[in-house]
Amino acid sequence: MSLTQWEIKGNTFELDITDADEQDRLTSCYNVMEDAEKKIVNVGKNSDITRAYCQLFNDFFNELFGDGTSVKLFGEKKSALVCDEVYNSFLAFIQTQSIESTKRRATMISKYAPNRATKRANTKKGV
Repeated sequence: MSLTQWEIKGNTFELDITDADEQDRLTSCYNVMEDAEKKIVNVGKNSDITRAYCQLFNDFFNELFGDGTSVKLFGEKKSALVCDEVYNSFLAFIQTQSIESTKRRATMISKYAPNRATKRANTKKGV
């Protein structure tokens, strides 16, 4: 499995967070979601609040991965639990990709940069 592929519920979605255009798209989707969340009224029937909450995730994933994505992820259900599980999986995917990208970059840099002990030893020797 590629680091840029999120596999969930028998579906594979591609997102490369090291790509500037995809970073912009992801940030835009987060911003839209954040704005929509502020508009949710947290009073009234629990079922209405849950529907509005789930709609945040439907819209987020449809915007990020294309129309119809929310049906692939959630079916026709409006379950806060299912939304939370899917979103948690997505955040773990993003976090893993970020950590691995940082490790890869650090390994590459350290490969060509002398370590501090070597540098100090060479400085003391006058090299």
